[in-house]
Amino acid sequence: MTFYKTIVCLANSRKEGGRCVAGKEIVNNQISQNWIRPVSRSQMGELSAKNTILHNGKLPKWLSSLIMLFKTRKPQPKMLDIISVPVIQHKPHAYQSENYLIDDKQRWIKQQTLPATQLPQLCDSVPSLWINGYHSSNGVNDRIPLEIATKSINTSLLLIKPENLSILVKKELNRTKIRAEFDFNRQQYRLIVTEPKVESIYRFKAGGKYPITEEVYLCISLGEPFEGYSYKLVAAVINA
Repeated sequence: MTFYKTIVCLANSRKEGGRCVAGKEIVNNQISQNWIRPVSRSQMGELSAKNTILHNGKLPKWLSSLIMLFKTRKPQPKMLDIISVPVIQHKPHAYQSENYLIDDKQRWIKQQTLPATQLPQLCDSVPSLWINGYHSSNGVNDRIPLEIATKSINTSLLLIKPENLSILVKKELNRTKIRAEFDFNRQQYRLIVTEPKVESIYRFKAGGKYPITEEVYLCISLGEPFEGYSYKLVAAVINA
């Protein structure tokens, strides 16, 4: 049976050739601390562009559908969009307790956009990004052994305000990697960025370190298991 989850979008990142959309749930017109990650039936749960087309919730259904027929570029979720997502069931997976299986025959509806001034209220009050002390060759506190993650962690999404944020661009094995380096609660992190907008800005820049001076917030996600680890990923960089 289909029901709707209304979220404020805080991530629309790349995932296995598709997208990963996530946000905090809105209940009775109040933003809760509950995260929702809509997922598909595919093996990794990634969403296609077709899955995430946004229809205008202020228009009659027939008119919104008619307008969409003539649009060559279909609207997709953007940061702080308030979206009603049709889902079938709660489908938690290991430490990703926030997953809900979408009804891919129903429409996603954009209601409105949340003012960026409300971002501070959305931050998660946590002492650290889950468990620290495990580093990849080019990361810092960027991964957790899978056996620890599955036993000790039951959430996989956080919104934080970082300090001393920089974007790092580096060639690794003939590929350009984009990482975010920052401090949070006096601990340093260097994590892979999976937000397409940020990747497109920095992919063709010279290797180096690019400080971010604007006030921004980061959505951090624990990704799917990979070679015995779960990696912490920057799923969104949200400008305040």
